Amino acid sequence: MRLLLATALMAVLMFGGEAAAQAKDCITEANAWRISEARSNAALIALEPREAASYRERITFAVRDVMLNKLDAHRAGRLLQRLPRDEAERAAWLELADDSCAPLSRRQFSALGRLSDGAPEAVSRAAVLAPSFMDAYVRFVLEQSRTVDPEIMDHVGLVCRRRHAAFVAAVRRLPGADLRWFTAKVFEPVGCKEIRLPEARD
Repeated sequence: MRLLLATALMAVLMFGGEAAAQAKDCITEANAWRISEARSNAALIALEPREAASYRERITFAVRDVMLNKLDAHRAGRLLQRLPRDEAERAAWLELADDSCAPLSRRQFSALGRLSDGAPEAVSRAAVLAPSFMDAYVRFVLEQSRTVDPEIMDHVGLVCRRRHAAFVAAVRRLPGADLRWFTAKVFEPVGCKEIRLPEARD
């Protein structure tokens, strides 16, 4: 943590305004690492980012909150409300385990890796606990299915089976083109089956 903040400060001192954005990114990265390492609610609450904080900090907090409180519907709903809504947020989601500013310690690397690896499951668990936010979940599945390695697809079947009516209704509320793409190339909601055609992700 100290090394990362020192790196950010050094960049600002050496390169002035040009390094301000990079320094901000490094501080965001440090805060995300600290959140991912929280092992109790008390430790996590002490690190809760403000609404003005970066998206990466806020979504890291929401994911870790659900991981620590696996049966809390309120926390589940908050995570679903914070799922990526634009390209910048989707990019931040895909970089939850990014360590571009400074080398991670083994402990930090393990904590951040666990959070990144567990995030798709946490989101799907949240959809089961808070089905009133199913529209946000289905939109997230739609967008993630277009990535190279959509890990979220490993958990969609469980959500579909556990909250079938809510899941089907949310899929049907997708705009026409998205609905056709989703049901033809991503997931068959009535039978809760992932579509694994070779060209499905093209």
